[in-house]
Amino acid sequence: MPLPFVGSEHADGRIMGLALILPRELDAREAGTCLERILRDVRSGLPQPSEVHVHLVSRIKGVPHSRDFPQLVRKRDGGRMRHTHALIVFAEPVEGPVLLGAGRFRGYGACRPIKLEQC
Repeated sequence: MPLPFVGSEHADGRIMGLALILPRELDAREAGTCLERILRDVRSGLPQPSEVHVHLVSRIKGVPHSRDFPQLVRKRDGGRMRHTHALIVFAEPVEGPVLLGAGRFRGYGACRPIKLEQC
């Protein structure tokens, strides 16, 4: 399913991402087995960042403070992981969408391009 850029003042309708919608009657274990190779391959092909800055507050206006997101629980030991916002600088242009971090399969970790002068 296409995810267009809509619902804001500068929206232009272009496709910003895709969603995979599976039938309800599909067995979750079977779907996981089939999709695991695709979804678990986190080799993004991104270049090495030239800088990484972590912050409690996002550089993008309107994004909640990192403490306002529910903590993630590690499967292996039940430990809680806190969120942070990151500004990742690459020496060369990077095409998206880019999803990074431990919560990327739970809807977190979506990155968007910003110009450094906007920070």
